[in-house]
Amino acid sequence: MNNNKHAIGRRLRKARVLMGFSRKEVMEALGLQTTTHICDWERGERLPGVQNLLKLSVLYKTLPDSLLYELRQDAIKEIGAWMKEVEDKKQP
Repeated sequence: MNNNKHAIGRRLRKARVLMGFSRKEVMEALGLQTTTHICDWERGERLPGVQNLLKLSVLYKTLPDSLLYELRQDAIKEIGAWMKEVEDKKQP
């Protein structure tokens, strides 16, 4: 998960830079008091909550799951493995 957080952080920073926003501008758009959360997200120290993730995706003109690509890939693998186990248990 830690590597995923760093990859997501890089993705968030890249999206911000591509849109031409400073951290201060993103802070203002999200209604935050400081840029601390944005810095933490971009360094991969923590992930944005659902509400901020949705706001970021609107601000960066992208889909939320594209910002969290690595987590989505992990979810696909985990759910796929779980579904296979359930199917195997159902077979006589």
